[in-house]
Amino acid sequence: MMEVLARLSDIAEQGIEDVYLNDPVSSELLEATKLQVLTGVGFPMPDEYATFLSVFDGVQIGNAIFLGTQELVPLTKDAGYEGCLVLGNSGNHTEYVYEEAVGCYRAINLGHRDEVLSSFDSFSDLLCVLIDRVVS
Repeated sequence: MMEVLARLSDIAEQGIEDVYLNDPVSSELLEATKLQVLTGVGFPMPDEYATFLSVFDGVQIGNAIFLGTQELVPLTKDAGYEGCLVLGNSGNHTEYVYEEAVGCYRAINLGHRDEVLSSFDSFSDLLCVLIDRVVS
């Protein structure tokens, strides 16, 4: 995971358009957010996403936006996808979620949890696909 986040940081430092990184969160805010996810969503925040937030409190890669600490629980509750944590979206057509029951990350059709566009074993894999789109 840290290699992918370092690559993302390098790309942003090179000034490649469409890559924007937020500052990391404090350990206190990260722990508070993990507790909010546990109590508000009903399962623990995935470790990979917690690592991501410790480095960047949200990012934009092309049209894909991954949420920071302030938006995770409210947007997940608004979506109403039981057993999922909403991580972000891409425009008005794709949402990125972590599905706890199967332990994977998914790109789904916005508003339609059952319409899976792609699945990823790790958050790193998902990020790599999006990074490759902006640097190729």
